[in-house]
Amino acid sequence: MKRPGSKRLPARLRGCESGHTLVEMMAALAIFAVFSTGIGISISTQYETAETTEEHNRALAGCQQVLQTVSTMLWDTMLVQSGATFTVAEVPGTGTIQISNDLNDDGDKSDPNEGTGDLYRITASVNNVALTTYRTKEGI
Repeated sequence: MKRPGSKRLPARLRGCESGHTLVEMMAALAIFAVFSTGIGISISTQYETAETTEEHNRALAGCQQVLQTVSTMLWDTMLVQSGATFTVAEVPGTGTIQISNDLNDDGDKSDPNEGTGDLYRITASVNNVALTTYRTKEGI
């Protein structure tokens, strides 16, 4: 029974908690900030990786196109392409074409099939991407 004129105590003074303390809120915000920062860094890294991969793929496609073009040239025309440069759209740097009968690129031409002028290594490279193919002289 309630007496007239008596006031009821607030819930927090009766032992029931109805809210969060400032310390609890600060701890929750700190945890949220740590997770948010981690997610942000992860997304940023993912975009950088995707961009680098796309650039690498464009460089590979450019080198492949150059190798295909050089490989289908007449023999004498192909040999004068060594040292030529090329560019690939949206890929930084200038690519180079190297044609050599040093097949394993060890600096000498004393290994089997090297130095004969009948078999050449053709390498197209741009922006740390390199593709190599080999070609024999026609009629061999």
